[in-house]
Amino acid sequence: MHFSAFRLQQAIRNREFTPFYQPIVCATGGEVVGCEMLARWLHPQKGLLSAGNFIPAIEATGLGGAL
Repeated sequence: MHFSAFRLQQAIRNREFTPFYQPIVCATGGEVVGCEMLARWLHPQKGLLSAGNFIPAIEATGLGGAL
């Protein structure tokens, strides 16, 4: 998928990106020892997009800090 810098800026401004938290579990004890944040884009037309669909465009446009 291709997204323009304008569309990405618009999505950031509209708060369309959402963090999803995934627990990190200790393999030996089974307790949660942390979490990993996974960015998702709740795109109004395309639905829920995983990071692989938009992170390359975010990086190419220099918008990583804004995200």
